[in-house]
Amino acid sequence: MEKKALFHRLEAMEAKLGELYEALGELKRDLQALVESELRLALENERLRRSLAGSDRAPAGSGAATEVGVGEGVENLARLYYEGFHVCHHAFGTLRAGGDCLFCLDLLHKATRKGREEGGDAESRRTSSVRGAP
Repeated sequence: MEKKALFHRLEAMEAKLGELYEALGELKRDLQALVESELRLALENERLRRSLAGSDRAPAGSGAATEVGVGEGVENLARLYYEGFHVCHHAFGTLRAGGDCLFCLDLLHKATRKGREEGGDAESRRTSSVRGAP
């Protein structure tokens, strides 16, 4: 009897582990969806900010061209990623198979965050130069 009870306990534990594994998979998929959504929103936000900034001022010197170039590069990487290619260092340019690549998503997330931080610095420099401050 003791062996049967042990076997039944083992089967119950295996079933619970299977349920936990499925729940973990669901959480992973939800996290990936959230990261993708945040990335899409960040890229769209950046594009809209550049669009608004471009309509408010005339094109400036090389500083503005550099800002636009960095933003376009990130947008190109995002476009390639959503077309199904890797943009991470591990597998750049190869087709993605089997879902999303967390390395690619992390790279794009960091690039958009860095672009926003640098964009804020450039904006403060541009504003101070207009006022005549050093």
